[in-house]
Amino acid sequence: MSNVEALSRDEIRRRIGLADNQSSHPEWGAPKELPSKLANVDDFSLEFLPPSVAPWVGDISDRLQCPPDYVAVTALVALGALIGRRVGIKPQQKTDWLEVPNVWGGFIGKPGMLKSPRDDGSA
Repeated sequence: MSNVEALSRDEIRRRIGLADNQSSHPEWGAPKELPSKLANVDDFSLEFLPPSVAPWVGDISDRLQCPPDYVAVTALVALGALIGRRVGIKPQQKTDWLEVPNVWGGFIGKPGMLKSPRDDGSA
């Protein structure tokens, strides 16, 4: 048997010294509903990538038959890892603030969207 007793909200407020009319914060209103649909966004275009990377990303996405944005995210994250801390940008002239290409990426897609290539054994 547990030694924990169930307390009502009013009892908790009484024990911590808040009377019914004394509240340090106003009561929360009812939560708003989240939108059920996502906002429309433009499709990814290879034109968004540097000219040295775009043909490579396009070729891989054609060969794997997957959306080019999946390949592009992987390529940009890999390039950021290769560059590492060897290159950086100093956005402010009079401080030592240095930004390095620390890039994170992830895929979001419904099941069956070919987020990973299939191995059908035909290689």
